[in-house]
Formats: sequence, C-alpha cells, structure tokens
Amino acid sequence: MELARWNKLQFKQISKQVEDARRKLEELEHNRPNQVASCEMARSTLNEALLREEIHWRQKSRVTWLQEGDKCSKFFMAFTVIRRRRNYIQHLRVDSNTWLNDTKQIGEKFRERFKEIFTKQPVIFPTGLSMLNLQDISQVERDQLEEIPLDKEIWDNINNMGRDKAPGPDGMPVSFYIHH
Repeated sequence: MELARWNKLQFKQISKQVEDARRKLEELEHNRPNQVASCEMARSTLNEALLREEIHWRQKSRVTWLQEGDKCSKFFMAFTVIRRRRNYIQHLRVDSNTWLNDTKQIGEKFRERFKEIFTKQPVIFPTGLSMLNLQDISQVERDQLEEIPLDKEIWDNINNMGRDKAPGPDGMPVSFYIHH
C-alpha cells in the first residue's frame, strides 16, 4: 500500500512536475542569476522530472524496440493515444442482430461473461486417460523443483524480460529492478 501511494505521488501529474520545475529554474535564472547552487539544484530537479516523463511515456507506449538513449517525444504520446483508441471497445455484438453501444452495458456484459467463465463448475475429465502411462516424479526431481533459484538464474531471467513492459503487481517495471 505504501509503495502504491509513493508511486502515485512520484509519477502522477508528470507534466505538471516538469512545468513547475521549468518555471522555477527560469525564475531563478532570471531573478537570481548569482545563486549558482540554487540554479544547479533547480536544473537537477528539472532533469529528473524530464527523465520521469520520458520513462512514463516510454512505459505507456510499450515500445520495446527503442534504444535507451531515445528522448521523450511526440512519438511516445501519439503511440500511446493510438494504442488507447485501438484498445477501446466502442460496440459489442451480443448476437446476430443485437449490438451494444453504451459503455456501461458493454462493461456489464463483460462482467457477466467473466462470472460465467470463472464460476466453479465440476471438473469433467476426458475418458481414456487411464490408458496413459503417467509416472510419478522421483524424489530427486521433486527436490530439484523445490530448490530456491540461484542469484544468477534470477538475474538472467530479469535481464531477459522486456525492460519497459507494464509494471508488475508491486507497481514497479523491470527496469527498476535492473537499475537498482
């Protein structure tokens, strides 16, 4: 819960953070040009906000082929808008003659369908499985399955994941774990 709150505080309203940092830097450079330390701190804050904005849009666009050095651009934003439009369901065909256009009705239809799919029903095993020669795994194989993975195995798997894919349940993208 704390991590989610921190994530919302740090990354919500990214463009506002960038604009505030830019305004503060311009104000310091214009009104107090002799305060070098304050200007440097404001510049650092702006650079951090710009980096957050770049990461935010790169993650939202889910473009995996971009190089790490690419900067935030209209491309990221346009790609995100296009993806959002493509993923938006405007109409839903219920049967051969009926279409739903209302988003609330469409949402309700999806909820009904998922309830139907995920309602616990008795499992019916296909006939003829008794003819299969299924063997139990050995104690050695069982022990191998229960072993804690080595650090190298974990690191290799993390490095093979898409760095800017959607964050996991903890709210953190893979690039966070690679970087830290």
